[in-house]
Amino acid sequence: MNEEEENLDFAAAWAAKLLHSDRRVKEGNLYLPEKVGDATDAQKPAFGWATSLFGLHLGKVALITGGSAGIGGQIGRLLALSGAKVCLAARQEKTLIEKRDAVIAELRQIGYTHPENRVMIVPHTDVANEAALIALVEKVIATYGRVDYLINNAGISGAEEMVIDMPVEAWRNTLQTNLISNYSLIRKLAPLMKEQGSGYVLNVSSYFGGEKYVAVPYPNRADYAVSKAGQRALAEMLARFLGPQIQINAIAPGPVDGTRLRGSAGQPGLYQRRGRLVLEGKRLNQIYAALIQSHKAKGQAIEDFLKLLDTNNPGELSAEAPAPLQKLAASLVAKGDAVSAGGATLLQKQVTEGDAVSAGGAALLQKQVTEGDTVSAGGAALLQEQVTEGDAVSAGGATLLQKQVSDTGSAYRFFMNPTIARKLVTRLELGSYLKDKVASQQWLEQLPVAPDPFFTPAEIEKEANKIKEGTLAMLNLNRMPTEQDVALATIYYLADRNVSGETFQPSGGLRFDRTVTEGELFGKPTPNRLEKLNSRTIFLIGEYMELPLERLAHSYLDEHQVGRIIILTHTQERANEYAKHFDSYAQQGRFHARPIGNELEAGLEAAIRDFDRPLACVSTPFIPLTQKRLTGKDENSWEGVFDEKDFAELCENQLTHHFRIARKMSLVDGVQIVLVTPETSRTTAPEGFGLANFVKTSLHALTVTLGVESERNVHQIPVNQVNLARRAHSEEPTDLSEEEEELTRFVNAVLLMTSTPLPDATISRYRSRIYRGNAITT
Repeated sequence: MNEEEENLDFAAAWAAKLLHSDRRVKEGNLYLPEKVGDATDAQKPAFGWATSLFGLHLGKVALITGGSAGIGGQIGRLLALSGAKVCLAARQEKTLIEKRDAVIAELRQIGYTHPENRVMIVPHTDVANEAALIALVEKVIATYGRVDYLINNAGISGAEEMVIDMPVEAWRNTLQTNLISNYSLIRKLAPLMKEQGSGYVLNVSSYFGGEKYVAVPYPNRADYAVSKAGQRALAEMLARFLGPQIQINAIAPGPVDGTRLRGSAGQPGLYQRRGRLVLEGKRLNQIYAALIQSHKAKGQAIEDFLKLLDTNNPGELSAEAPAPLQKLAASLVAKGDAVSAGGATLLQKQVTEGDAVSAGGAALLQKQVTEGDTVSAGGAALLQEQVTEGDAVSAGGATLLQKQVSDTGSAYRFFMNPTIARKLVTRLELGSYLKDKVASQQWLEQLPVAPDPFFTPAEIEKEANKIKEGTLAMLNLNRMPTEQDVALATIYYLADRNVSGETFQPSGGLRFDRTVTEGELFGKPTPNRLEKLNSRTIFLIGEYMELPLERLAHSYLDEHQVGRIIILTHTQERANEYAKHFDSYAQQGRFHARPIGNELEAGLEAAIRDFDRPLACVSTPFIPLTQKRLTGKDENSWEGVFDEKDFAELCENQLTHHFRIARKMSLVDGVQIVLVTPETSRTTAPEGFGLANFVKTSLHALTVTLGVESERNVHQIPVNQVNLARRAHSEEPTDLSEEEEELTRFVNAVLLMTSTPLPDATISRYRSRIYRGNAITT
């Protein structure tokens, strides 16, 4: 009789397999050998879910980026168990070696011959580095001769900042790592997959990349959300060009129970890291709001109020400071006093207990003395013991008080730590409130440094739990899936050869009441709203979309009597053309055109300085979409096909362009921002139409996230989006009358978004939300 630990599970799994198969066997007895391994050439019997993997991907070759750990590591492991040869690529050599050795050992246990030939690793692979991707593809092809599965799993968490605090280079790095690398590998392997007649590309996206026509706000992580929405949109768009030989899909897991979420080796997990960032962000927003409110109330330069924070001590704020700063300082001092008082009360309790113990010892000594000299010595010893215990209790109280003071951190004795101070100065400079960067740097250098910890572990953990609960409430998750759960679902997705262009959600679905759906335009703004445009300044940003911009400018100038239109172009040539077209208005001083090239922030700052703050800023792209092919004419002809450099430029011109404008203008009081996606028509090539839909899907993740973040920003800027590409190419205008109708719809959509009441959460939180983050298709 077989007595191995797995005997029952092994036998039950095979019995179930026989019962649920089409095979018919005669009744008989099943006797297991004394050692299953001797009969199967396996060191350990496999059972349960693992039995369904055997041979599922036999003979396939898989390339997995980010394959050293997490979901990528588990996908690599399970593909290897399924019979595939796997190439695991990642940056860290040590973790890759450990993963390879663990997978090889498991393969050897279940009976694979020469398992060391079934798993290869490519360390030092930074997917943000194009040279590393070239080397990776060359190595896997040289080793295995083909790639059947490309798993684009590698990625980073991103800058983890509000849009207004996010460095442009950090934004670019996230898109390069999480999104552009995906297209680069697809472009390198698609010709090979086409030639071999089959292939499968899987982009590992995220819940926070949204769903079809649905965007999910992800505050403090707009770069991550855009990159993940882009991965999903890329799969949806490329499916129609890479098929039928190549399937391309995405998976969108939510939070996954693993090292990334929990943290490891003393490093905080995702929720703890975000908890600290949220607390720092709240303090930054409080200080920034107090400075802006003081500036608006007093009309003095921000520098004057920044000097009042020189001591970095709320308790030492000058009595002459404006009310917003006084209110902030008072709240911090009160909180600090409350925590300190709690510690002092605890110390007093400990000291009192110590005194009571000592008094008890003295009374006992007196009793012993009266009973006789012979026991006095014993009483004295007992008194000494009691006094010692009392001293220890008092000392313990003092230690506990010290711990209490330490546990409060320094967040209530200081306005800011160095991180918050640097972000504050950068934000004020971006918003054009601080002009002298040398003086700003000197202020930072002389600012007293708040000691660590600034926020306590308990405060961070409390915030982390709120984030976790909020995330799980947004997702239909009764149980946090594990990395293996997600990987196992992925293995079965890869076996389905009938689906392409879709996004799978291996651990549940989104709750749509917490998301924003792309909508269609119906109606136009009311006359009373349009009256607010009178005599105001409007910024239009654009280059090649002449007709829509000209029609919009005429509507503002002719029908709604705006004071001035300022159009910022990429080139001097285009600025001259616009100026010529609006010559009569230019002579009246109501129309100005100027080129700003790629200096978007400086160009906007100069326009604000020269023409005052605008009521609205309408951003259109400078560069049109490419008309290049997205696939070769045949398996052997890929010359001139849209490549990784083209895709990087697309992301820069159509996504980063809007990010930079929205980031700058979100710090300008009273402005309303409209982001416009590229225009398409019936004559637009299928490739251009597909890329336009990629752009509008990816951009909406920025629009909706910035819409939520603006509730936390004192300027309360609404940002919305207008899409000039329909959902289906067949819906595009077919004649001049329909093109005219679409132009009218575009103008109405922009007017609607630039004449809405400025949302003020203090008056109506409902209204402040519904006027932000929308994407309207015209």
